[in-house]
Amino acid sequence: MRYLCGETWMPNEVQLMHERPRDVAPYRRLLGARVRFGAERTALLFAARWLDHRIASADPTMRRILERRITELEAANRAELPARLRGLVRAVLLSGESPSEAVARRLSISRRTLHRRLRAHGVSFEQLLDRLRFDLAQQLLQHSAVSMTDIAVALNYANTSAFTRAFIAGPDRPRAHGAANAVPRCGEWRASQQSRRNDCGPSHPGIRWRSVGESE
Repeated sequence: MRYLCGETWMPNEVQLMHERPRDVAPYRRLLGARVRFGAERTALLFAARWLDHRIASADPTMRRILERRITELEAANRAELPARLRGLVRAVLLSGESPSEAVARRLSISRRTLHRRLRAHGVSFEQLLDRLRFDLAQQLLQHSAVSMTDIAVALNYANTSAFTRAFIAGPDRPRAHGAANAVPRCGEWRASQQSRRNDCGPSHPGIRWRSVGESE
């Protein structure tokens, strides 16, 4: 961002999903802003005025060349649509928007076209969404202190019971209707994972935690 906007650019807040390290001084020196660990997502928050900042090194001719190349690559990579959508769905899910509408809008296609293209790959948008929700829930439960209520809200579940039922069932199995023991079981899983991590020693600040199923 400083390369694009200049040395005066500064984030208002930096959000990191992994747990707070013992020594936060390197983060403060590098980022020079408020750093929040154990957040629902990894993000830079900055003033909206920077979106209108003119990039000094901008090259209109090169931009047109690159845009044409991007269009060619997108057409060539249509077969990888589900994999390409995962990062986009993850971003809109944590933004609080309606996932399918937001994804379709960002791809400049209709929701019907989005669902039709996914069906051609043998997967539904709901399946893709369930898998991403599950992966994010695992990461938040295991590596942050975010409450289950806040996780349910961040992942766009109707309530905590709906979230815990979905998490206990897993992304590839039908939802369990009974919620009587879902919350404690979810809490037990979290406690066991955090205990296992503590037994392996403290986290290293340089580690980037990955969700289950995320590529290297």
